[in-house]
Amino acid sequence: MKQVASLQYGVIFKKAFSQIDVFKAFVKDITGIDLKIDKVETEGC
Repeated sequence: MKQVASLQYGVIFKKAFSQIDVFKAFVKDITGIDLKIDKVETEGC
C-alpha cells in the first residue's frame, strides 16, 4: 500500500494541486479528461 499525506494537511494538497501540470495529470488519470487550463485556484486561508 502506498503511503499518502493525510487530508488534514491542507497545505500539502494546496501546494501539489496548485501546480497546473500536477492538477491536469491528476484529473486526466482519474477522469480521462485532458484539461486546457492556465491557472488553478485554491481557497484562501
